Amino acid sequence: MITRLLPFLLILISIGIFFLYVNPTYTQDVLGMQKKISSYDKALGAAKDYTSRENNLIAQENQIPAQNLTRLATFLPDDVDNVQLILDLSNLASRSGVSLSGFSISRSDSSAGNSSGGQGLTSAVSSTNLTDSLDVTVNVTGSYNNFRNFLRQTEQSLRLLDVTNMTISSSGSGYTYGITFRLYWLH
Repeated sequence: MITRLLPFLLILISIGIFFLYVNPTYTQDVLGMQKKISSYDKALGAAKDYTSRENNLIAQENQIPAQNLTRLATFLPDDVDNVQLILDLSNLASRSGVSLSGFSISRSDSSAGNSSGGQGLTSAVSSTNLTDSLDVTVNVTGSYNNFRNFLRQTEQSLRLLDVTNMTISSSGSGYTYGITFRLYWLH
């Protein structure tokens, strides 16, 4: 009798082991791991696509002459360099025969929405704009022709500047021009 019940008992034990151990282990652990592996494979594929695109862009950049890259970096720099801007404007002013005074640097209204809480000159990471800007106000003293020459030189310089505001007042040695330049740079 035991020999007849033993096969049924072993079949019941094997079914119990399957439903209590094998099936839960397979459905929870193995399938979960397969899903993770699948997502990692997708991420790896995206990383390979990114790397190939990056290599392609680097190859295109290497084909651009170094002089043009330098000019592009001057036109739209990666960061704001207030000191260099003031030095560049001072050099243009000395060549034009005007004098500069009263430099003032402030956040421009167009980029105020991009700032992170309005603190400093840092931009929010979530900003969709690729550029940021700030306003530089300076007083220029000199004759009208020298001032025109100064404006012409700032227009022809490699640095991207917009004149957003200008005031004119008469002084004993000519005129004093209050100019607000908008300066741009990449995020």
